[in-house]
Amino acid sequence: MGETKSYKIIEVGDYSNSGNVTSRKLAKSAFSLCNRETYRYGSLTAELCADDDIRMRMACDFKNLSRIIVAVENGVHIDEGGGVIHLLGMLELTLQPSLLAIVSNLAVDKEHRGRGIGSDLLKHGENIAQQNNIDKVTLTALSQAHEFYSKMGYEGPKLSVVDSIMTKKLTDES
Repeated sequence: MGETKSYKIIEVGDYSNSGNVTSRKLAKSAFSLCNRETYRYGSLTAELCADDDIRMRMACDFKNLSRIIVAVENGVHIDEGGGVIHLLGMLELTLQPSLLAIVSNLAVDKEHRGRGIGSDLLKHGENIAQQNNIDKVTLTALSQAHEFYSKMGYEGPKLSVVDSIMTKKLTDES
């Protein structure tokens, strides 16, 4: 029997300017976490823009294709008021219909690494890709994350000490 997780994975809804306050706050918190953590599991859009609001607006331009997925502690009540939402981790996924999904960012708060949060976020992103009839996920992995992604089924050579491009087929073509 599986171990009970002390956190939950949430897919942020419409986080555009027309979206609800909670969704916008979660998306902004996700980009803040990504900017704060210098050690990322991988990033194709790393440091496109350091300003969280601008990055969120850029992501909103692709809101039908982009997904923000976050991890929060169980029991955390997320409402439209109050202050900062502390996220344990975040994943940004861009869907290219009928082609592939791109993991743009995956970050886990350094104090919460080793709990399976990164793996769960990545699996959730893979499930979203499959639900959208996409059978391939690609990402850029920093050298220190290459082993993590290999364990998750991603393949690709280390291109340099800095990063590598890795891909995973989600379905077998038997």
